Amino acid sequence: MTTIPIAVLGLTALLATPLLAVAQDDPPAPRREAVLLEDVTCEARLYDVRDLAQRDAHDSTGPRLRLTVPGADDDEPPVANREAAREVVVTQLANVIRAFIEPPLEPGEAVQPVGSTHVVVNGRSEQHAWVEAFLARHRARGSKTVVLEAELYLVPAEIWGTLGLGDGPRVLDHGDESGLLARLQNAELDRMSAPRVAIRSFDHMQMSSLTHTSYIREFRVERVEIDGRQQAIADPVIDVVRDGIVLDGTAGELDAGVIAVDLGVDMTKLQRPIPTVECRLDGLPDVAPVKIQLPRVDRVEARVTARLTDGGRVVLGAPALDGRHPVLLVRASIVADDPAKPGAVRR
Repeated sequence: MTTIPIAVLGLTALLATPLLAVAQDDPPAPRREAVLLEDVTCEARLYDVRDLAQRDAHDSTGPRLRLTVPGADDDEPPVANREAAREVVVTQLANVIRAFIEPPLEPGEAVQPVGSTHVVVNGRSEQHAWVEAFLARHRARGSKTVVLEAELYLVPAEIWGTLGLGDGPRVLDHGDESGLLARLQNAELDRMSAPRVAIRSFDHMQMSSLTHTSYIREFRVERVEIDGRQQAIADPVIDVVRDGIVLDGTAGELDAGVIAVDLGVDMTKLQRPIPTVECRLDGLPDVAPVKIQLPRVDRVEARVTARLTDGGRVVLGAPALDGRHPVLLVRASIVADDPAKPGAVRR
């Protein structure tokens, strides 16, 4: 074990260590390197999670649900590359550890994915004990399934001010003492309800409702020979811009009856009509100007990280887009592992 006076150097040295992709029946003990951080000794440990990445990746990275809307493209492929899928799983796992580790990370402590096989944690002994217990539970509970139900409300400014969501997410375990749900459900708001989505614990999940709009991005000039004469042909290049709502992230059983939720909402809106500009084609000064389009997309993002009891809800508000605030309501439940009752939700 080597003691290094600067935490960053210890972590960098560990990241630079070659990783041997050797198949093993049991995950090896994490490699260790001690780092001195002020009055607290931190250790950088490399956790081999390739078994979890291989188990959870399959041919994709979890459910990818597309809600049918006019103009939507149903042919968009999921992640097909297995190595890329494993990297997504490992990154998602690192995100969960970073968000929920106990005690919480302090400056100088870090959790980072390393490729598709490892997660490196630079932290205190108590944090490493939490990580080891978390990974052990995750391996033992591979069959656990979490059901997510999501609703998205578009709230105008005059109602947004009464909800009290400006200070961050609000957890509603099983009650609605503040009346928030009632105000959302009773108001005449635009609402999108997603079907129930079941994911294995801490799989990656994505739901989207997107509109695909084609536009003329540019013109490409090609010279061809017609009847022995050189002719210039201007072909329009068509591209596609997407706007709508994407919800992605993960959820899983953090402890008995406790669900960790890490979800992000990304909302975009295309300004319509798409602005056009006139331009002349290079090498064709005598040809009339052509028109191309320059799409402009407004975007807001928000992320929620919360601990919920089984069946609890979390509400997240986002900045306004086109005069309305997206408000995301997510309910999470654990599915019982009773083969006699497949798909039954444990209450």
